[in-house]
Amino acid sequence: MRRVPLTPLLGLVMAFMPLVGSAQAPNGRANVLRVSLPELDWSVEVAPQFAVQTDQTRPDGRGRYVYAVDARTDLVLSIRLERGPGGRSPAECRRAGWDALRARSPFTMDAVRTGDTAPWATVEYVVPEVRGMPVRQQHLHAYFGQGNVCAEVHLSKVRVTATDQALFERALGAVRIRKVPPS
Repeated sequence: MRRVPLTPLLGLVMAFMPLVGSAQAPNGRANVLRVSLPELDWSVEVAPQFAVQTDQTRPDGRGRYVYAVDARTDLVLSIRLERGPGGRSPAECRRAGWDALRARSPFTMDAVRTGDTAPWATVEYVVPEVRGMPVRQQHLHAYFGQGNVCAEVHLSKVRVTATDQALFERALGAVRIRKVPPS
């Protein structure tokens, strides 16, 4: 059996690695989750602890939805980007998103709070139970709007305790809006 030198084989594998995928983001930050839309000059970026389970872009390119989980903390993250008519501010995106959520939700929402933490307009609440079962699920929706696009970052966790508030604050604090060249 003829032996193949390892160095050329390793070089070939390394040459094709960018085609397979890379843990290194183009901006040098490893594993950063970057969510954007075609021809959009900004993206939502999230720290690497979340494992993406769903990433869907509408066929017309006007919307994108990403669902991810941090298995270490049981924190769930979803990001939704939607194009709409006219200019959008974070407050306008919150109003539209919150109105739609309240209209379609079958759950009781307790301890509802709204806030503004630049660049986000936020809504927080707790769902105490689902179908009679106690879940104590905390939700934080953070809205950003620019141009004709609204971004919604949704964080949630079941069986939340008082100490989990810091977890939500750290997670939202690690989400960034970054300028990017349009695709």
